[in-house]
Amino acid sequence: MTTTKDPDILNVSEAVSIAWRPQDGEEVLTFVDRENGTDTIVEYINGETTPIVEFDETISGRAGTIQWSPEGESVTYVRSDEIRVYDTNEDTEITPVPSSGFDSAPQWSPDGDQLAFVSNRHGDATDIFTVNVGSGEVQQVTEGATRDDEIRFGPAWSPDGDAITY
Repeated sequence: MTTTKDPDILNVSEAVSIAWRPQDGEEVLTFVDRENGTDTIVEYINGETTPIVEFDETISGRAGTIQWSPEGESVTYVRSDEIRVYDTNEDTEITPVPSSGFDSAPQWSPDGDQLAFVSNRHGDATDIFTVNVGSGEVQQVTEGATRDDEIRFGPAWSPDGDAITY
């Protein structure tokens, strides 16, 4: 992280990824700091950085992408090719949808109950799936993709949670 003369400008070009965390009706800047093969999710408030979650390895591959739940208490990412959710209140990590395939690009639903994600769990091609974080119930949203078919990229929920684009 590079500091600047203007306290309202923060250069996070050295961060692996950045994400805004909802907190007490405001948005707080967080970022993934990667050092010596480990990742730490860091919070930046009023010019001060505070580690939130420290991992003993890297998360989310080279991109280190994280996304906060709508209430800001849980963060999702990919670790060891599986989607993970870390609850900052309970200080616990869960794998809501274990897979032998490669899962990526988890995105919270607006109500915070589900994650949409990309997976090749049924073969070489990727499709979009959802998982209910509480129950672990998985639903396949797209199907029939082949290796030569269109590529499914990161899903995005509509604001009301009724539709998913990809």
